[in-house]
Amino acid sequence: MVRTLDETKRTAILTAAKLIFVRDGVANAKMSDIASEAGVAPGTLYLYFENKEALASAIGDDFFARLIRQLVEEMQRIEGPDDIAGLIEWAAKVGEQERVLLATAKERSHAPNSKKEGHQRKVSQVAGALAGLIERGVIRPYGDASVLAEFFLSLLRRIIMARVLFGDETTTELKAGAVTILQHLLFDDVTVAANQLLKRKKLQ
Repeated sequence: MVRTLDETKRTAILTAAKLIFVRDGVANAKMSDIASEAGVAPGTLYLYFENKEALASAIGDDFFARLIRQLVEEMQRIEGPDDIAGLIEWAAKVGEQERVLLATAKERSHAPNSKKEGHQRKVSQVAGALAGLIERGVIRPYGDASVLAEFFLSLLRRIIMARVLFGDETTTELKAGAVTILQHLLFDDVTVAANQLLKRKKLQ
């Protein structure tokens, strides 16, 4: 008989594991401490996750799935070039708030057996959001929204990971450059120029 696992208990284990990983680091974290924090027996913990690596992987997968959902919501608010700055600030804020978890994800990405599953699903979700903006006439049309989504995700990932990559180094220039790139990528030159002219007039 196949054992049915409790999703609430799984969530409690993941929450506990995140707390312990942040406190002790993945390398020093103990499965017994995670089980205690989650309020489950050590044997129960192993019914859900076979080791720390599996736990770290699940935490990363859940985080990035949630991140993509939030990204799609942010993208749906785009109405013009000015909204790109808000999107970049959102990405930078995520990087600041989740830097410990992102550092763990970065370590996993260099592991020999690191899994890349789910990437195409993320690209598909972002491509769908971009296709919606194209259909509404908000951004310029592209033949293949998935290619645009790949570039879009790469740039946002760079912004999100900036805090992890650079530590305390300022990312002001990086964010400004990303805004300019995305504005010219998503909007035609006339729209971008008109937007910049309007902003200058407001400052006068």
